Order: sequence, then structure tokens, then C-alpha cells
Amino acid sequence: MRVVREDSRQRFRFLGSWHTHPGGVAVPSSRDAATAGEIAADAAVLLPSPLLLIQATRPAGRGAEPAELAAWRWDPGARGLVHDAVEAIELEHRWCPVVTIARGCRRDQIVG
Repeated sequence: MRVVREDSRQRFRFLGSWHTHPGGVAVPSSRDAATAGEIAADAAVLLPSPLLLIQATRPAGRGAEPAELAAWRWDPGARGLVHDAVEAIELEHRWCPVVTIARGCRRDQIVG
């Protein structure tokens, strides 16, 4: 993560990560939450609130197709992941996730 920032001369920096939950739901596991907490605690990363995108998939023919897409952000005060709004937009003929960072959260939205 630090290498990307340094090699790009500070133009790029790590914002978070994404992964799929094949045949599952777009809710972070306890491992996802622990990893986000470790990233947030790493002073070298300079990211106290890393973002986590989870794409659930479902079986389709011989492969899989996208299902729910969810965004989660580490909340240092709550010491857990908070659900954020996410939507897909078309950008230069590709679909890209856009995440809206919420200003507040309810306790029942926190996964930790």
C-alpha cells in the first residue's frame, strides 16, 4: 500500500479493497472486519477509515453473475465497519461503483 503511494509520487493512495462473496451476501465477515481494523491501525498506510466493497454473486449457467454490491467503511470511533451507500454508474462504457460516505451511523449498522 505504501509502495503504490511512493511509486506514484503521492498521486495515488490506497483507499480500501474489494472482493466477492460467491453465492453469499455482501456483508463483511469477522475476518473482513479484522483486516479493515488492522489496515486502519497501520500508521504507514495513512488511512484511518479504509473502504471495503463486497460484491455478492450468484450461480448463472456455467459461471456466476453479480448480485448485491455493498460498501463498508471502518469507523475508528465505533471500532467496526459501517455500511455506506453505493451505486454503480457507467463511466466511459464501464460500470464503476460510486460510494457515498455517510456522516453518521446507527449502532445497528456497525459490524465489528
